Amino acid sequence: MKNIKGFTLIEILLVILILGILAVVLLPGLLGSPSKARDTERIANVQKLAGKLATTTTTGTLLSYGCADLSHDLGGLIKPSDFGGKMLNDPANRTLLNSNPACTGYFVFKNNSSESVQKYKFAVVAALENPQNGGNISCPDFSSNEINLDEWNLSTSSTTTNCYVVLMQ
Repeated sequence: MKNIKGFTLIEILLVILILGILAVVLLPGLLGSPSKARDTERIANVQKLAGKLATTTTTGTLLSYGCADLSHDLGGLIKPSDFGGKMLNDPANRTLLNSNPACTGYFVFKNNSSESVQKYKFAVVAALENPQNGGNISCPDFSSNEINLDEWNLSTSSTTTNCYVVLMQ
C-alpha cells in the first residue's frame, strides 16, 4: 500500500466552513467602511468651516451664504489656505439635492428669522451617506440661502437623506 499524502475531504470541508463563517462575520462591517470614512471627513469639514466662519465674522454677521466648495468661496470669506491648501469639497463629489447652483460641498444658511434676538446667526450643513453618522437630522431645502433657523425643526429623518448640522450663535 502506498503512503498517499494530501488532505482528506473532511479537512477541506472544515476549512471551507471556517472561511465561510469568517466571511459572514467580517464582510458586512468592511463593506460600509468607505462611506463611513467619507461621512467622518464631511463632519470634520463642517466643523472646520463653521470654526473658520465664526472667527472670520467677529460681528456674527456673514455677508455671503450658500454653497462652500471648490467653485464657491462664500464671497471670498474662505480660501484654500484656510483649510491646508485645498478648498473643502465633498469626498465623493456628491451634489446636494435641490441646490442652486449645483453644490458639491457644504451649505451655509443665513437665519431669516424676524425675531429681534435670533438664537442662531447661521448654520453649516453637509449631507451624509449613512444615517447613523449624523444623528438622522433631516436635510433642509438647499434651494434657498436663507431659512428660519430659530423655528427649524431638527427632526429625525425617515428619508434616505440625512444631514450633519452645526448651528452658530
